[in-house]
Amino acid sequence: KEPTFQQTHLADTHLNPLITSTVEATEEAILNALTMATTVVGRDSHRIDAISLSRLRAILHHQAK
Repeated sequence: KEPTFQQTHLADTHLNPLITSTVEATEEAILNALTMATTVVGRDSHRIDAISLSRLRAILHHQAK
């Protein structure tokens, strides 16, 4: 006898707000990470500079167009 299972689906009318909320939360998390990042020096003195807030603002402004 094959095992069976029941599956519940969320109606599209409820799914769209859930997806929108997920996208917004992800965007906010990325922006928080970018704005709070600091310059890091790693192994063999490899250095990654934190992005300046003015540069980040310019990039975001350009992407919004």
